[in-house]
Amino acid sequence: MPRLQTELTELGVAFGILSVQPFDLNQQQVIELFNNTLDFQKYMALMNVVKSDKNSGNLFNDFYKIGQSLRHSLNKQINKISWSGPQNNQLPAQCQKIFSSTNFVWP
Repeated sequence: MPRLQTELTELGVAFGILSVQPFDLNQQQVIELFNNTLDFQKYMALMNVVKSDKNSGNLFNDFYKIGQSLRHSLNKQINKISWSGPQNNQLPAQCQKIFSSTNFVWP
């Protein structure tokens, strides 16, 4: 079972790569952004933690910024991403296996 901090960092990077503000998304938006790979209840639970716990919020925001930097450094428009979560818990060494996108190719 992955730790909460692991999931927060993974999704922080993912939302940063997508360049989408993660709060207040509806179920359809989460389904579309994550290619139906992120359970909406998991998303809601994690966003509640980010909003209610300052340390978790700071952690998430730090990794969101990392995701934005990745997006900018690759100079690619990324609209969808897949999250494999606990099935592939090897961030950051093999981030490309955790996050994949239909229009995103790792260098």
